[in-house]
Amino acid sequence: MGSSEVEYIESENLKDVQDVDMTLKTLLTGLDSKDWVLVCEALNDVRCLSMFHREAMLDML
Repeated sequence: MGSSEVEYIESENLKDVQDVDMTLKTLLTGLDSKDWVLVCEALNDVRCLSMFHREAMLDML
């Protein structure tokens, strides 16, 4: 079995997402994944969206 590492990104080091609409479309799939690395990437996307695009996330809540 291969190993994958997940790196925690400090909030002050988070960068804005490239494509807000595409990130929103794939967010729930990533969060529902069985692949822990994909889940962590999706969680980082949630963090980025909440910092840089709060209004875009309102429809998902």
